[in-house]
Amino acid sequence: MSLETIIKRIDAETESEIQSIQSECETRVRKIAADGRKTAEEAYAHILADGKREIRAAVKKILSQASMDARRIVRVERETGISHCFMEAEKALTVLTGTSGYREVLANLITRGLAELGAEEVLVVCTEHDRALVAALIKDRSGQAPPLTLLSECAIAAGGVILRSKSGKITLNNTFEARMERMQDDLLFGIANILYGR
Repeated sequence: MSLETIIKRIDAETESEIQSIQSECETRVRKIAADGRKTAEEAYAHILADGKREIRAAVKKILSQASMDARRIVRVERETGISHCFMEAEKALTVLTGTSGYREVLANLITRGLAELGAEEVLVVCTEHDRALVAALIKDRSGQAPPLTLLSECAIAAGGVILRSKSGKITLNNTFEARMERMQDDLLFGIANILYGR
């Protein structure tokens, strides 16, 4: 075999080897690219899913906080409305002390208080403004049990009376303010129902 034939043969084998290597490289590059695309798509899908989860959690937290804030605002406004009703009631009671029907109110407060107190002798405390009216009511009851005594001390109140057993062990505060305070829980539900339908 001649040298030229050997060289041609080596060139042909080398060329075949180069093409085989290039073909194998191209196959590997395509596989690496396909694997890379698949990995990138999986990573993208994972990141996207995590992002959506985080967004849902953030939205849920914001909505929850907004809902709590809204309930707090509504509660504060309702409490303000109810408080306003009580202030208006107190004003109305203050005006009541100057009406002709106030004598009957005081008489009723004394009568109910005596029934609750159940004492043998009762001391009465009233406001300075009501002194003459209460004295007249006590005079009207003279001879009835239990006997009533008007004390010189004055109640600091808009109106009403304070009744005490003579021993001082039992006191019933039937002033407007004390009665409103005692009735406040029951009144709260009624007022809330009227104002807010609950």
